[in-house]
Amino acid sequence: RNHSNDAWARLLARNVDYLLLVTPLTLVFGGLIGLIGAAVAPDEMNALLENKIASWAIGLAAAVGAAFVLETVLISAFGGTPGKALMGVKVAREEGGGKPSVATAAKRYFLVLALGRGLGLPLLSLIAVITSYNHYTTHGETVWDEMLELSVSRRNVALWRWALAILATIAIAAESGALPLQHKAEAMLNEIQATGDELS
Repeated sequence: RNHSNDAWARLLARNVDYLLLVTPLTLVFGGLIGLIGAAVAPDEMNALLENKIASWAIGLAAAVGAAFVLETVLISAFGGTPGKALMGVKVAREEGGGKPSVATAAKRYFLVLALGRGLGLPLLSLIAVITSYNHYTTHGETVWDEMLELSVSRRNVALWRWALAILATIAIAAESGALPLQHKAEAMLNEIQATGDELS
């Protein structure tokens, strides 16, 4: 079997999920953090938003929180996500073939974030992607799925599904949508701050 094609299908599936699900929920999470902070401690919230590192950290927390909730819930409930369904990818337990538990799905998310995404840090992320890709194409499974005793299968899908997933990836990379999720949440927080300043 061509594990390289499987690897690309899984990557494209994740991009579809980010475009359709994670990005909107990240903005919701970021907005809620901003609104709650502005209501409970407006001065402290304004000070945080004026600090670039703190503002970035809040946006990152919103992005990670959104992705964690969605992936944990969907994989434990259905063994996949909309993106995975589009690309014919299914996650199951090696023993018995049932859906992963909530705890296992949660662990899988954080292992993917650390080992497959390098925590989103620029250089570390590139190293993690290359390393995990090489491991997958050589062994036919990822390190995190081995650790959690999970099996990920992929059925062949129509060409239009590949085209749709590639278009989703292009949309993410396009200038209008290339802003990282944590930066989008940060931008929303800043808009909330500006609105609050106008009303005060």
